[in-house]
Amino acid sequence: MIDRAELKSRGMRAFQANYWPCVGAGFLTTIAVAKAGGGGGSGSGNWSNTFSNSSSSSGQMTEDEVMGLIVLLGAIFLICMVIWVVGMVIKAFVFNPLLIGCRKFWVNNADGVARGEDLLYGFKCGSYMNVVKVMFLKDLFVFLWSLLFLIPGVIKAYEWYMVAYLIAEDPTQSWNDVKEKSSQMMDGYKMDTFILGLSFIGWAVLAAFTCGILAIFYVNPYIYATDAELYLYLDGSANYGAGMSANYGGQNYGGKVDDLNFSNPGYNPDNNGYTSNAYTPNNNGYTSNAYTPNNNGGNGGQF
Repeated sequence: MIDRAELKSRGMRAFQANYWPCVGAGFLTTIAVAKAGGGGGSGSGNWSNTFSNSSSSSGQMTEDEVMGLIVLLGAIFLICMVIWVVGMVIKAFVFNPLLIGCRKFWVNNADGVARGEDLLYGFKCGSYMNVVKVMFLKDLFVFLWSLLFLIPGVIKAYEWYMVAYLIAEDPTQSWNDVKEKSSQMMDGYKMDTFILGLSFIGWAVLAAFTCGILAIFYVNPYIYATDAELYLYLDGSANYGAGMSANYGGQNYGGKVDDLNFSNPGYNPDNNGYTSNAYTPNNNGYTSNAYTPNNNGGNGGQF
C-alpha cells in the first residue's frame, strides 16, 4: 500500500518550490487531459415539431416524411462522426504529445530540474510519430475495453496509467513495451491510485466554489505534482532529487532507508562502520583532520 500522505507531502513541496512554472504547466496539463465535449442541438425541437404538425392531421407520417426523417438522422449521425474523427485527430497529433511534455515537466520538477521547454518535449523529442502512435493505441484500446460495460475500460485505464510517463522517459519505446511496463508497475496499485485521486475531492469542491480559480493556482498543480511522485515511487529506479540520492521507489520509500542504498557526502557505510568527511576508521581506531590515534595512544603533534 502506498503512503498517500507522503506522496502528497512531496508533491506539495515540489510544487511550492517552483510555484509559477508549475501553475503554467498545470494549466497546460489540464488542457491536455481534458476531453472534448459536444454541443447540444437546439434546433432538433423545431424539426420534431415540424414532423409532428405535418402528421397530426392524418394521424400518421407519409412516405416522404419518413424518408426525410431517415435522411435527417443520417445527416446528424454523419456530422457527429466527422466531429468525433476530427477531435480524435487533434487529440492524437496535438494534445497527446502535449501531455507527454507535461508529464516530463512534472517528473523533472520532482527532481528540482524542471524547465519550461520540457512542455514541448513530445513534439521535439525526435520520435514524434511514435509518441502519436503509442498514445493513440492506448486511447483506442481503452475505448474498446470500455465497450464491455465500462468497468473493463476503467480497469485498463488504470493498468496503463503510467504509459504517458514511460513515453516521456523514453519516446522510442513501442506500445507493447510501455504497456507491459505500466501493467507491471500498476500491479496491485490500481485501487491505491484510485483512492489517491479520490483524496483530492475536498480540494475539487473548494475549487468549484471559486469558479475554478483555486484549481488553476493551487489544486491542479498540486494534483499533477503528486501524480508524478506516484510514478517515481512505482518506478523504483528513479532517484529523488533535492540533495538526496536514496532510491526513491520500492521498500525504501516512506520508511527506513537501507544503509547500502543511502548515500550523501557525510554518510558512507563500510565493513568497519561509518566514514564521513570528519571521521575515517582504520585498523587502530579513528582518524580525522584534528585527531590521529597511533599505537602509543596519541600524537601530540596533530592534536
